[in-house]
Amino acid sequence: MDRGIRKCKELGERKNQLTRKSVSKPNCKYYISHHILIKIKMESIQYFFKFKYTLMNKIRFSLVLVVGFVLTLPAFSQTEKGNFLIGGSLSFSTSKANGSNSSSISLSPAISYFFLDRLAAGLITPLSFGNTTDSSIPSDFRTSNYSIGPTVRYYFPIVPQWAVFPQIDYSYGWQSSKYNYMTTSNTTKTTSNLFRAGIGITYFIAKNVGLEGILYYQSINGNGSTLSSVNFRVGLQIYLARKI
Repeated sequence: MDRGIRKCKELGERKNQLTRKSVSKPNCKYYISHHILIKIKMESIQYFFKFKYTLMNKIRFSLVLVVGFVLTLPAFSQTEKGNFLIGGSLSFSTSKANGSNSSSISLSPAISYFFLDRLAAGLITPLSFGNTTDSSIPSDFRTSNYSIGPTVRYYFPIVPQWAVFPQIDYSYGWQSSKYNYMTTSNTTKTTSNLFRAGIGITYFIAKNVGLEGILYYQSINGNGSTLSSVNFRVGLQIYLARKI
């Protein structure tokens, strides 16, 4: 605003040197408002960069807090780097509808190694068997699956003797299906891909033994079709310390 007033004074002095016909009265309002507009734009730009800088600092601070929280979680001796994890899980299901009875059982033995504290990776070998019978006709349908592949999980200790963990499995396997009808039977063999992702909780019933439950999503892709489901299984794990 001061600059606008000074500009008006300079134009007034020039008017005294010229005739009234050659120079009109200076428009002071224009110069003052123009200067105010420029000042507002500059303050807006400064506010934007200040806001952006503050926001980035808050994001960095939040990331530091999250990383710091994970790194400072209490480490259980069972999940320390260098230990082994041996065990498996079991699930069973049965259903009945419209004269048809179905049952299935699955077992998932696994062995893993703790490459980092609380991070274990290894091999899993899921096995499953199913049987479906129909009382309306003398027939039954039997399936068996076997696969092998990698598994990885990460432990988050919450309170003494309790920990939660996300787990991901992927395995490649073989499937056999047999359909029996009266005196005839038909057997087919195919390959399949099994993907599992879920979250579980472990209770350490002893120093090196954990009882766990896992709720997981499962997808089986084979023989040109995909079968998806949500399941729950329980398991027992043994934590073996590395011998030095």
